[in-house]
Amino acid sequence: MAFCRDCGFTPRIVQEAPQIDVLALVAAGFGLSILPDSVRELRRADIVLRPIIGSPTTELRVVWRSGDPSRRWRASSKRCGASA
Repeated sequence: MAFCRDCGFTPRIVQEAPQIDVLALVAAGFGLSILPDSVRELRRADIVLRPIIGSPTTELRVVWRSGDPSRRWRASSKRCGASA
């Protein structure tokens, strides 16, 4: 929300939904959405995706079943700065 304020507007949030559903809502004319860059992989002809210059970054998390990280993950976790 601070990013929106810094850009000079306050969004009026009227619907929250999973990313895939949000794309359908936008395509149906129900406003716009700010989504992660990964949605560009979902190529749709009925919506327009544009990057936001200077957009905020987000922290990523890795998720695994408690008490059972894979051997591969344990071996590589130190390289990417995560702890297993």
